[in-house]
Amino acid sequence: MTIQRLQIGILFLLIFNFIPITAQTLEVDADVRARFEYRHGFNNLFPNDADPATFVNQRTRLNIGYSDEKLKLFIAVQDVSTWGDTRQILAVDGNDSFSLFQAWAQLQFNENWSTKLGRQVISYDNQRIFGGLDWAMQGRFHDAAIISYKKDNFMLDLGGAFSQEAPSNEGTAYNIQGFFTYKSMQYAYLKQSWEKSSVSFLFSKYRFSRFYG
Repeated sequence: MTIQRLQIGILFLLIFNFIPITAQTLEVDADVRARFEYRHGFNNLFPNDADPATFVNQRTRLNIGYSDEKLKLFIAVQDVSTWGDTRQILAVDGNDSFSLFQAWAQLQFNENWSTKLGRQVISYDNQRIFGGLDWAMQGRFHDAAIISYKKDNFMLDLGGAFSQEAPSNEGTAYNIQGFFTYKSMQYAYLKQSWEKSSVSFLFSKYRFSRFYG
């Protein structure tokens, strides 16, 4: 985990070392959230002879954002852990709870067109399909690319993602399993707004690992 933190720190320094001196805004903020949970029959049938579960989860997130007229950069790192999951007076934190939550760059081509690339939260409307899942300590992100068009009260987003476990010379096998963990994804989101109302359409397509050998 210490190596991960060092690599992210070096990456951050390199990125901002090449930012031109015309930088306009640099924002740094933190999010510290601790949540006590009492579980008695959550997510499955509760055995008659089982005891309820109690614990405290904590999310500690550091957000760093830069923006100017044409470019936006954003990096968010987080640690999601349970109180007491690491033995005290221990030199190494072995719970693997530190992770890179977001790391993206957005380039504004002109007044209407832009693109956003990297690890990012995708969120629309009431977040029923695409959302940050902020009630979960770890949140939800996508490694994706998005092309956006905005003019007046109309917006169009075209996005896509292609997931791979690691660089490979052969095949596209993807063995990572989990809810909403896809091999590839494409979507289109359109929204038109008026003074007191709006209408939006979302078209999406997913392919999961069972389609790939």
